[in-house]
Amino acid sequence: MKQKILMFILAIAALSGSCLSKRHTPGFEKIVFHTTGCFGFCPTYHLEVGAERQLRLHVESAYRPQSSEVDSARIGFYEGTLDEAMFARLMTELKKVKFAKLQLQNTNCCDGVLKTIIIYREGRREVIREMFPPKELEALIKVLYEICEVGNLKRVAPFQLENVPNPHG
Repeated sequence: MKQKILMFILAIAALSGSCLSKRHTPGFEKIVFHTTGCFGFCPTYHLEVGAERQLRLHVESAYRPQSSEVDSARIGFYEGTLDEAMFARLMTELKKVKFAKLQLQNTNCCDGVLKTIIIYREGRREVIREMFPPKELEALIKVLYEICEVGNLKRVAPFQLENVPNPHG
């Protein structure tokens, strides 16, 4: 009898652990975020965040805060792990966006930063490419920019992230 009770408790614990791990699954394999420069002093970033919080970042161009001076110390390739709080913010904003209902303008015309968000989930690849994204994306894009500006990343040898589609064709 004790053995049956013990087996029952172990089965319940295993099921609970299984449910908990599914609850913490982010719902994506990776997110890729690209920005372009502008006629002013806009940084150019190429970011990849994986489901396990790993990140890779290529800072192609950067400027000192409140300045037109190039910040050559920040330019380079980096890898690291996103802290849990920032990852949770990313997940919160990602869950708020109803991607299928976004009204995209596909603007690619003038002096603005072209932002590309590529989300891999459930075997699909979803691409959003907007110079002037809809309001529903503002908070998500803000978090992605903040991730690009995170310190404590390890400088690494150059790597290639997913190719950025040509913005002019």
